[in-house]
Amino acid sequence: MLKYKHYGINSHTQRSDHDAKNMNDKLPPQILSVNWQHYLSRPFNLFETSVWNKWYDSREIEALLGVRLNKGLFVEYPKGMARHYREGSDIDAMYKNIKDIAETNLTLSEKLLDQGIEQNEKIKKFISEKVELEINEALKLCIQVALVGTIFPYFAGEIIMKKYGEESLVTKKAVALRATSYYPKIFSELLIPAAKRELSKQGKISADLLPYALIDEIQKGDMGEVIEERKKLSDAGNNFIYFNEGDFRIVTYTQNPSNYLKKIDPKLFDTKTEIKGITGNNGKVIGKVRLVLTNDISNIIFNEKEILVAVSTNPTLAPIMQKAAAVVTDEGGSLCHAAIISREMKKPCIIGTKIATHVLKDGDLVEVDADKGVVRMIK
Repeated sequence: MLKYKHYGINSHTQRSDHDAKNMNDKLPPQILSVNWQHYLSRPFNLFETSVWNKWYDSREIEALLGVRLNKGLFVEYPKGMARHYREGSDIDAMYKNIKDIAETNLTLSEKLLDQGIEQNEKIKKFISEKVELEINEALKLCIQVALVGTIFPYFAGEIIMKKYGEESLVTKKAVALRATSYYPKIFSELLIPAAKRELSKQGKISADLLPYALIDEIQKGDMGEVIEERKKLSDAGNNFIYFNEGDFRIVTYTQNPSNYLKKIDPKLFDTKTEIKGITGNNGKVIGKVRLVLTNDISNIIFNEKEILVAVSTNPTLAPIMQKAAAVVTDEGGSLCHAAIISREMKKPCIIGTKIATHVLKDGDLVEVDADKGVVRMIK
């Protein structure tokens, strides 16, 4: 049985917080006392966010990297975007262990990258053959692919390139993995269908309510009216806050997540006319900003020569990148997807700005000076 803390409304996992000024009085010390560090942001709903948490709070990551990040905080901000926070010391430990492998163990580095390539091929095969996995199988595969196909090459790639050179085989393997991230496909083609089949089999809630359920709840069949209540809160404009520490979980909703974020991540709200990042690919252009904060681009109208501003990029955004005059992201390093593909497309690219998606707005006229790694607001 999952362990939950009671907060407010008549459910065992959540509360409605319409008065964010009082949030600090209501949230427990498990959240308020932690030195949270922003890790990454992704366009995930609550279900997808709970799966994302499993990548880091798992036996698999402990076996691979010698660290298990069992304390996580996720704040939906803006709507539809989950900001992922971890305890600073845990992130530092993970980085250190990845760095040690990349710098001192070429054999293991190559082995992990080869496993990532093999897992990607398995995913392609499963998708093409329309394989139907059970929920536990799909989750295990998702974690494995995340570790060796995304997390390790993401953080080890630049270290490997500096140590062994751009033309080394091990660097090329890391680049290939970073250019072909498969986690969006795993979610949409394998994991989500598996979860919906499991919900239909259990018959406790409609499969349409999947975005509001935690992966643990589905695995244990521990669901009820609380899931429908979450949907009502979300539909009413509230954003979720999800905290996880081992078996202890809190799901709560608020209309004002920014009031809470100002306390744990104040730099997010800095107002600037100049944004600095890292050069992903050289060049200088002027254009209008177009924010893309989703992996589903089917309904997005992106005009030629607009500036693509995103948290990060992945293969699903390639058609938009092709149209863009330049690419600007919150996250990433020299071997991130945005940098690799921008170099191939010969487009100016600035990565790792941390705040671009929060400072810039659709239609803003900006100069992207990728030679200097600076985005300047014109008007």
